[in-house]
Amino acid sequence: MENGSEYSQVRQWARVQLELRVKISYSRHNVLQSTHGRSHDIGEGGFSIYVPCELIEGEHVELEFTLPASRTPIRARATVRNREGFRYGIEFVTLTKAQRDDIARLSKAYPALTRNTGAAS
Repeated sequence: MENGSEYSQVRQWARVQLELRVKISYSRHNVLQSTHGRSHDIGEGGFSIYVPCELIEGEHVELEFTLPASRTPIRARATVRNREGFRYGIEFVTLTKAQRDDIARLSKAYPALTRNTGAAS
């Protein structure tokens, strides 16, 4: 965890290990910037993602990613909850019920991660 701090929280939703390409948009000095990263795992409440830039804990970001077997990208607002190096815990803020349901269906197709502590819900 950043600066050796301890952060532990029981997850509200299970996560599945899944690598997705994710576009992340964020603001720096009132200028909108974007980059791409890769997810490590995903659940209904959020995911962990590797991003090659400095994001700030508590920062609001815009995400865009496409789930397997889908042609429609998910676009959502999210909050950076924690970080370890360039791996960030991201919590979804504006998923629709349909988007959340699509992510929930992944748990039937992919094995759930056994870890139940960590970043976003």
